Amino acid sequence: MRLSHQHKFVYISIHKTASSTVREMLDPYSDIKSCAPRKTICYHHIPAKKMKEFFDEENWNWNNYFKFTTVRNPWDRKLSTFSYLKRRAVEFKTKIPKGDGNWFVQKVRRIDSECANFKEYLKKYCEPDKKRNRQIDWVLDRQGNTMLDYIAKVENLEHDMNFVFDKLGLQKPKLVHANKSNHVPYVDVYDEQWMIDAVAERYKDDINHFNYEFGN
Repeated sequence: MRLSHQHKFVYISIHKTASSTVREMLDPYSDIKSCAPRKTICYHHIPAKKMKEFFDEENWNWNNYFKFTTVRNPWDRKLSTFSYLKRRAVEFKTKIPKGDGNWFVQKVRRIDSECANFKEYLKKYCEPDKKRNRQIDWVLDRQGNTMLDYIAKVENLEHDMNFVFDKLGLQKPKLVHANKSNHVPYVDVYDEQWMIDAVAERYKDDINHFNYEFGN
């Protein structure tokens, strides 16, 4: 997340939606920058509904801030997540002794050991009945209402972030991707229909809410 009282903005940061890039773009203008600890106002990926609770506790006026996030095509996001986890697994093997590390380190190591490739990852970690890690969970309140003023899309990131910075009266940013996962175009990886269908079912709420489709 990023929060500015001076410029009156709140950025809600969703995993694997160019959030590292956007956070860096907002850093020069932010009063509060995100950190790792959960259940705090500065948690990297705090959802809007939880951020609103902190606003209420501090008596800050939520309606006076321009609130936005970035979202991504779910098929692309799922592949990017896997690529990121495999990359981090390599880093952890060289930097963190086996058996050490926090919950995230242990999660990455478990997935790395269980999933040699993306298809195995989808089979094990794309269950249709799970509701966690949907992008709408960062955007909607508990009644299903949108809490944000603007939704930028990774697919149109430069255009959409120019709009945000214009809206805030800030100098247009130079777009430099940070923490980028390197992989081939996602449409080339989904070479079996069941893979496309698995993500479509698992993330149907995101697909419908943000108007995404495979290959577009």
